Amino acid sequence: MSTSPLSLNQTRDAKRKRNKLVLILIAVLAIFSIGIWSVVKFKNGGEAGMAMSAMEKGGKPQGVPIALAALTSKPITVDHVFMATVDNRMAIDLKPRVQGYVSQILVSPGQYVQQGQLLMTLDAKRQDSLLKGLKASKGSAVSAWESAKSQIASLNQQVSAAKAQLDYAQDQYNRYVILKKKSAVSAQQFDEIETAFKKAQADYASAVASVKTQQSKVNEAQSLIAESNADIQSQQEDINYFQIRAPFSGSVGDIPTKVGDYVINSDILTTVTQGGGEVDAVFEAPVEVLDYLSAGSDVYATTEAGQQSYTGSVRFIEDQVSENAQTVIIRTKLAPTANANYALRNGQKIRLHLQEQRGTQMVIPVEAVVRFSGKAFVYTTKVDTEKGGMTVASMIPVTLGPIEGNDYSVTDIPLKLGAPIIVGGIQKLQDGVPVMDKAKMQQQQTPTPKIKKAPPLSKEKE
Repeated sequence: MSTSPLSLNQTRDAKRKRNKLVLILIAVLAIFSIGIWSVVKFKNGGEAGMAMSAMEKGGKPQGVPIALAALTSKPITVDHVFMATVDNRMAIDLKPRVQGYVSQILVSPGQYVQQGQLLMTLDAKRQDSLLKGLKASKGSAVSAWESAKSQIASLNQQVSAAKAQLDYAQDQYNRYVILKKKSAVSAQQFDEIETAFKKAQADYASAVASVKTQQSKVNEAQSLIAESNADIQSQQEDINYFQIRAPFSGSVGDIPTKVGDYVINSDILTTVTQGGGEVDAVFEAPVEVLDYLSAGSDVYATTEAGQQSYTGSVRFIEDQVSENAQTVIIRTKLAPTANANYALRNGQKIRLHLQEQRGTQMVIPVEAVVRFSGKAFVYTTKVDTEKGGMTVASMIPVTLGPIEGNDYSVTDIPLKLGAPIIVGGIQKLQDGVPVMDKAKMQQQQTPTPKIKKAPPLSKEKE
């Protein structure tokens, strides 16, 4: 399909008109931007420029109005803030010492419990059965001991009777020995007495031996009873492991387990937390803090929202320094008020403030500092002899420390205490621009009130 020459001409004309409109818009935007720049330039540097122009033209110089303050000093305290974790020393995770099935849960989350109160139990049927068997064995040992003791009583009676018979036989034998020497008795009579004496000795020895044998049985029964008592106590302690009790008075935390759950030694059954005591805050800090921090140093803590504040002190600084991070672990103790009514929760993140005292340093108001190319400067005033002894602004570099209130501490400044620092009208200044102190200007402009003279006293005519 062919295009007519008329259509081509119309297309070219339309393009030319669009190009003209674009050029006109660009020109208008350029003029508008130049105007805005001129206004800003005049606003920021107009007064300084006018002061310089007036001075260069030989006219009466006009200084930029400024406000002055003297360079002062004050004690500097640097507040170092670290994120710390609350560690309640009276908060404990309860874990079972044995494995088993949860059979009873006797408390609920949030409930206040007393020390030693039973919280939950694990199934201990097998342990209970073993305990019953041990108690039965002890019963048998006690019965054997009682029987052996009763037999000893009877045997002791036999020993007493045998001893009496032996004493009688001994006396008879001794008397017949004398009679035999006097030939007062026959040999047969002496032999009968001697035989009776020997039999009495044998009967007594046998009775004593029976008592000793029976006493051994009593001792054996007593040993069995002692062993049974030890086994029962040990088994009872094992059964106590199946009973979860509160280690101290406090509030029960969450209970993630349910009746019927099988738990092992590493499972957390619940927690118990006691309020009103000391809590610790633990954090890591660069090793440099040891330059101003030691055990016993005062600290204070705030919640992340900054609504609550708590005092405290450093409890412990770990001796070992982390090799890679070059940090140390610091443990601080907070006042009991931090744990009153559970104000701080175990594991809660708080801000821990360490105060570093840097002594007395020179300070300058925050509003006096100007920055160029990442460096800090302040303006002071000096008399410029080349400009007819005018007071001009002089920009000097400063090295700033931390902010203390509304002031910067200064670690390096080529000025002495009491030197003038420009704190007002800075945005209108340039180095070397004439300046005028607003306070002095106001004093000069304030008219001195005229004192009316009192009329002369008239002389009274006599």
